[in-house]
Amino acid sequence: GISDDDFAASMALLIPVDANWVVDGNGKLAKASCEHVWGEEITSQPTCSAEGVKTYTCSSCGSSYTELVAKLPHTVTHVAYVAPSLEAAGNIEYWYCTVCSTAWKDEARTQTISLTDVVLPQVAAGNVAYMNGTAYTTVEAAVTAANGAAGADTIYLLCDATVNAQLAITSDITITAAKAVSLQVAEKVSGSVIYGTAGTLTITGASEDAKITIAASTKSQSMVKLNGGNAVLTNVQLKGNTSSTVTVANGNCVQIEVGTLTAKNVTLTDCKGDGIRVYAGATANVDNVTISGAGKYGVNILGTLNIYNTAHADQALSVSNTKDHGIRVEGTAQSHLNNVPAGTYAIKAENNKGRGIVVTSGSINLSH
Repeated sequence: GISDDDFAASMALLIPVDANWVVDGNGKLAKASCEHVWGEEITSQPTCSAEGVKTYTCSSCGSSYTELVAKLPHTVTHVAYVAPSLEAAGNIEYWYCTVCSTAWKDEARTQTISLTDVVLPQVAAGNVAYMNGTAYTTVEAAVTAANGAAGADTIYLLCDATVNAQLAITSDITITAAKAVSLQVAEKVSGSVIYGTAGTLTITGASEDAKITIAASTKSQSMVKLNGGNAVLTNVQLKGNTSSTVTVANGNCVQIEVGTLTAKNVTLTDCKGDGIRVYAGATANVDNVTISGAGKYGVNILGTLNIYNTAHADQALSVSNTKDHGIRVEGTAQSHLNNVPAGTYAIKAENNKGRGIVVTSGSINLSH
């Protein structure tokens, strides 16, 4: 017979053996061991929506295996809220990835949303205001709805409009516009045009050159009257009423009985009484405010007046063409002009029939 050794030798001659295979001492074919030399290659690139694949291959024996590569981070962009208008659609506030177009309703990116669902439809013709997904045919209807809603609300003015009733403010309301808008008060509206008793009214025009303008009727008294709450006016023009139907006493353009007025880039014209009247205990903060043509005083301070010039206008407060003193101080007036350019002034008072500034009691500090 043939011995085991002879058989193994003969088998070695018959079976093709390479570096990966050997014939063991029992004459059996066996896988040879390999000290692998691994090379790696990204065979599928990761994206922000899918994992990638990395493949490892041995250059000696050709063995291979794969592992997953983590997804890339999203490239996130924030998109601010844009109210729809009569001319174009708007959008809710959202965040989205510029690579994969995934969108989220929240900054923490826990709630996804379709990009088609972020669109707010264009407002139909005939409407003048928009708030919280609802269009309104009158400004007063929007204000009434805002007063009755929980929390603060923003009313977007869409076009020029007529104000047909007093705008009573009893909660936090913002009125704004994306362009210059004019509101004309109807003749049937008497008394104060805007009357605040609680909350904070904020009126903000698009820019200093694209203000929200509110014009009185011949029956209007104060344009803005606060008997509670606060008012913040930015990029606003108020045109008062100088007709004989209004007395000097009740024709103050802005009358702050209780609360705080903050006015920046504001113009007041044609006031039958004072341009701004601030009662004892109330406060007015003015910043680039121009008052022209008041029937009494441009500014009548029984409370506190703070003067700022963050816009670095030629003057923080300009008062001209009044029928009495430009500024009357019975309370406290203080300027806060920090880091303003040379030639910038706290107050400019000219062409007033009375004195430019009169302090009947209290104090005034106009240091630069």
